Amino acid sequence: MKLTVIRSVMFDSTVYGKALESDDEKERDYSYNCIKLVEQGIVTLGSAREIFKELTDTPVESIKGELIELYQKINKIELTVDDEIKSLASKYLEKLDMPRVDALLIAVCSKNRIDALISWNRRHLTNEQTKKTVKRINDENG
Repeated sequence: MKLTVIRSVMFDSTVYGKALESDDEKERDYSYNCIKLVEQGIVTLGSAREIFKELTDTPVESIKGELIELYQKINKIELTVDDEIKSLASKYLEKLDMPRVDALLIAVCSKNRIDALISWNRRHLTNEQTKKTVKRINDENG
């Protein structure tokens, strides 16, 4: 068995949303515990402006204020989306059917060597096709 040590993470917007409001107790608890790991300084959280934009654009008005407050109170390292990251995201988009913001988050994680992107977005982020395609593209592009 191989043990992987995770020191840095990035959350997509679904983690914040599930921590505050989810019908699935497991998802809510897992999301909340991931946030607690950051608050306790056990892992470092990387973030990007695109995540904050997703939170402010949420259609769930009843929790929008709480989402923004939760995001803002967590200690994080803000990572920028530069031309190199945009280029890598474009390569993902050539091969994967996903929103641009998701491709940008993957590219930010890849270029900044973030250990794990935590998400409940099974459709675009946490599925085997995405993982394999991203790995192949990353291997091809150094």
